[in-house]
Amino acid sequence: ASYYILRHHTTAHSSHNIQHTLPQIFQYLTPRGLSRSAKMGAFPPPIDPSYIPSVSLTRLPATAPTADIIATLERDGALILVDLVSPQDVAAINAEIEPYIQKARAETHEAYDLIPKQTIMVPGVVGKSPTMARLAE
Repeated sequence: ASYYILRHHTTAHSSHNIQHTLPQIFQYLTPRGLSRSAKMGAFPPPIDPSYIPSVSLTRLPATAPTADIIATLERDGALILVDLVSPQDVAAINAEIEPYIQKARAETHEAYDLIPKQTIMVPGVVGKSPTMARLAE
């Protein structure tokens, strides 16, 4: 598994294509909140799968010297650490949070109209997954 590391924030990387860019999403914001089209689920079309970005994040092995990781983070503001978490740990985390995923799928959150319905939010994963808590130490 690879992880995107953004200053003070880490999120698991998946092969799922990002469907909307920030400028596209921000066009739905108005001074009073979301526009009517955003509330009705009118999102821009998905990004073409053949799109190739002109820039990319630096990839380093998770075993890289800490000084190299910090230097890259300070220089670029983000990086991808490859093989930071084992496939076994990823599977354990997924199994541990599965009940929370099922609960989130069953609930509706009208406050999150901007977020596509297929996005499942499970906040507080460190408190819900002993494996994630161990990795976060």
